Amino acid sequence: MVTVTPYNLTGRIDQDLDRLNIKPAVTSSSLKLPNADLELMTHSERLLIEADRGKYVSYYVIALKINLHKTLNRFSGRTKSLEDMVARDEKMAIEKQIITKFSKKTLSENFDIPETNIDGFLTFCLSQEDFSELSNTWNTTEVRDYLKAKSIEFKRTDLITE
Repeated sequence: MVTVTPYNLTGRIDQDLDRLNIKPAVTSSSLKLPNADLELMTHSERLLIEADRGKYVSYYVIALKINLHKTLNRFSGRTKSLEDMVARDEKMAIEKQIITKFSKKTLSENFDIPETNIDGFLTFCLSQEDFSELSNTWNTTEVRDYLKAKSIEFKRTDLITE
């Protein structure tokens, strides 16, 4: 055991952390504020909720109310485009997490794809139907196995440029 003299540290992190008497950080959750644990919605999600809010038709005792905003958004295709935008944002978030977990250089070396084509490979993976299932699984080996299988498919296509 080594003692670091000026700070009275032992050299073992688990013991030193207990001795430091550091107070926990103040957060909205630690203050028990209402809605502190809610996940923040993206801009696309907020737009979708605004475009698709409420019922199409509401019945009152003597009146009938039609939600024109929702009806027009549905007929014009705005609701569908916003749903597609939310799905694309979710896939882009997964892609960012993959790049954070495995660097582009690591992906290039492990899957034998030139580093200049990694963005194309990730776009190829993004366009696959089963790509969004990766959000349910964040086991590194499962993600790596998925990317390995898709890299084989990607190499079969003519999308690789040297």
